[in-house]
Amino acid sequence: MAYFGAIALKYVTQTLTLNYYVGFVGSNPYALGLYFGSLTVVFEVLGAYLVARYATSRGKLFLNDAMPYGLGLSLWENGLLTSLLVLINYISYYALLSSPSTHDKVYALLIAHYPELFLPPVQALPLVGVAVVECRP
Repeated sequence: MAYFGAIALKYVTQTLTLNYYVGFVGSNPYALGLYFGSLTVVFEVLGAYLVARYATSRGKLFLNDAMPYGLGLSLWENGLLTSLLVLINYISYYALLSSPSTHDKVYALLIAHYPELFLPPVQALPLVGVAVVECRP
């Protein structure tokens, strides 16, 4: 309940303030990161703390409940909301690429334009390493 309330408040706040903030700072990614991070801290983290504090004051939450409470919050955000979207993406990819005609067209397109995707592991590993540490603005 606390998590969904925090997301709803964050959405309302973004709807009301984002255009003004972007007008003020432009498209500076650092300023936008600060904006979104601040909203997350204020609504999600502070909201979770306030709910936990309220539940503790009412005798509904105890010190040994702290870990399950925190794990429950992270499960909802990372385990369900984020992973659910990724799962839908993967199911869509599989459904689209499982038909033979689409599979052949996509393979031909990839092999023609991105042959490095099909390199043997010994040749691909350095490229993956560079891609992992590469910083892009």
